[in-house]
Amino acid sequence: MMNKNMDNGKILLIIFIISATLLSAAQSVVTTALAPIMIDLNITSTMVQWLYSSFLLVLGVMIPTTAFIAKRFKIKHILVVSLAIFTIASFLDFIAPNFEILLFARILQGIGCGILLLITQIVIFKIIPKEKWQIYMGLFGFIIGVAPALAPTLGGIIIDSTGWRDIFLVFGVISLIMVIGSIFLVKYEFETSDYSLDVLSLILCIVGCTGLLVGFSNISGNGLDLVYVILPIIVGIICIAIFTHRQKLLEHPLLRMNIMKNKPFVW
Repeated sequence: MMNKNMDNGKILLIIFIISATLLSAAQSVVTTALAPIMIDLNITSTMVQWLYSSFLLVLGVMIPTTAFIAKRFKIKHILVVSLAIFTIASFLDFIAPNFEILLFARILQGIGCGILLLITQIVIFKIIPKEKWQIYMGLFGFIIGVAPALAPTLGGIIIDSTGWRDIFLVFGVISLIMVIGSIFLVKYEFETSDYSLDVLSLILCIVGCTGLLVGFSNISGNGLDLVYVILPIIVGIICIAIFTHRQKLLEHPLLRMNIMKNKPFVW
């Protein structure tokens, strides 16, 4: 029984790592497609850059929700749902008739990727013995570091061969296979609890991160404009400051900021 449970844990970990590699590659693969997308959809360079920036923004926003998601929901459900969101988004990107839908689908991709990448680290800590954490975390870090580096090259090959839309088709098909495999192969579960989500903290995090990203992204096109640059940055800084202070007051914070009191950790 113990061996079977260990085998199920290994299967879960393998699927998570493969999925994380796939989804992390989606982060940068779009960079090689920006130029043809600009031409096909008749948009500016500032607008098309949001296809990459929005993905990173969502990844940042998803970080504080990790504790809530991991403790509240079953690990199989998290895996299947995050992959399903990414799959639907990839196919939506493939058929997107305009920039708005393309951007919306990229945001969905970021949500699926953000959930899965962060939860993968928790899975490693729960399944792998403590004495082997460094090895597996190093391997995981290497994989998700290499995947985004290689993705633009592979994306460029696809674009030159069949066009930029087929990039998303490839991701959609592979992630769909991963969804089906996860449904039938994953049988390992962790304990869950009634962990509450502080909605106000989530809103502050979203507004704060969005404000900072929008403000700094608009500098190239608007200089130091009050409305498009300075105001979003100020709003972002204020929201992040309130968010940080609020986490110290909550019993179940989105992020445990008290760890920052550990000077060796900070440095």
